[in-house]
Amino acid sequence: MDKNLFEACVARIPFSGCWIWLGSVGTQGYPYIRAHDKAHRFSYELYKGVISDGLYILHTCDVKC
Repeated sequence: MDKNLFEACVARIPFSGCWIWLGSVGTQGYPYIRAHDKAHRFSYELYKGVISDGLYILHTCDVKC
């Protein structure tokens, strides 16, 4: 998935910092991009860089989508 397609699947909520996922959602309620790629991890790598071993990527607002 490229950045433009990712951006098309996100609604940014002004003043809150939340990005609500509008794309596919897995059975446990978490956004997915491909079969095993969670959207929040993809987003981190897209905007911040590689996720180091042992690093957890968490939602600051605790909204799954």
